[in-house]
Amino acid sequence: MDINEKDKTIILYWNPYQALKEGKFVMLRISPSTAEHPNRSAEKVQLRCLQASEEDNSVNGQEFSEVAFNAQHQRMASFPEEFYEYMRVGETYQFFWPGGEISEWGYGRISERHGRKASELTNQSPLWLPPSNLIEFEVRQENEPWPDRDRWIRNRGIQAANAEEEKWRRLQKRLRGQVPGTIPSSQRDPDAPVLSLSMHAGPLLHLDGHYNVETKLTYEASEATNGKPITLYPMDLGQIEYGGNCCLIHYSERGPEWVQPDYVLPERYEREDKPIGEDDRFVTLFPGNCLEFDIELYPENHERGDFEPKHRYSYRFNGKVVDWWDWGTREDHRNTLAGKVPSSHSRRPDIIVPEVSVDFLVES
Repeated sequence: MDINEKDKTIILYWNPYQALKEGKFVMLRISPSTAEHPNRSAEKVQLRCLQASEEDNSVNGQEFSEVAFNAQHQRMASFPEEFYEYMRVGETYQFFWPGGEISEWGYGRISERHGRKASELTNQSPLWLPPSNLIEFEVRQENEPWPDRDRWIRNRGIQAANAEEEKWRRLQKRLRGQVPGTIPSSQRDPDAPVLSLSMHAGPLLHLDGHYNVETKLTYEASEATNGKPITLYPMDLGQIEYGGNCCLIHYSERGPEWVQPDYVLPERYEREDKPIGEDDRFVTLFPGNCLEFDIELYPENHERGDFEPKHRYSYRFNGKVVDWWDWGTREDHRNTLAGKVPSSHSRRPDIIVPEVSVDFLVES
């Protein structure tokens, strides 16, 4: 890459799910070692091409990726349903990307080319996406089989059966009262800045409406802070309703039960590895400052029975360790690289945001 291109951002089209369906990944079936054959052997699974891509997609914020120089970008994809035909219980497999070209790419940003055809990006030499690391996994049978699995596979297919089985297993956990643990304030480090989260909401949730929770993250004044500001990356705290940091608890005659959502998005760290001074998602707080945001619960988005009239519930933040922080303002850290994943804070103590919850009664 030319030295003048190093500061340029690129946009590209590479769909891992489409690449899976086109058989561009490699899957190996691994034979276990034995006394006669101490080294494991690998047999390539012949993945047939399920669907060739002939579309000329328009540039948009979903299918296309925008990547700065020396940055990373994550994409997620599930196995197509047909892949399950290749797998057998008890067998071990390895899976990887063998390397390949990306022809649809160009310099610029998605906002500059939004709506234009992907074929307009092919005026450059192809990019080479190098081979990935190996992912190894074993196919196992659940200890407690789902009684309806075979029927669902026959009638709806494997992916629908997997989704329905997940609902069934969540219900079993709920009935067994497996409520997630919390991080209490007693785990705070006395030398760390004090952050607290408060939640305020009404006493009633109506099934035909929505429930608004006013949330405030406050930097408390303490002897440890001595009036000093801190800079932190609060996005994962500002999106607590989407991740595993919050839960809904139903208080029934059996005791507290965890109401698991249809799905929980994994915590994703997509920050670009650029100086904090150039990333406005980092914020500076002085003692007494706060960040405010709202969380809304919509009963119609939950499974039937999640909210029972005349029953008491809690919406609880389970507690969180702040991913990255340091003393000083963003200006002080204008050249600091925080990294793209949670990192140790060198010799700085962890900041713990303890648990907090709101209680409400459900009305029909």
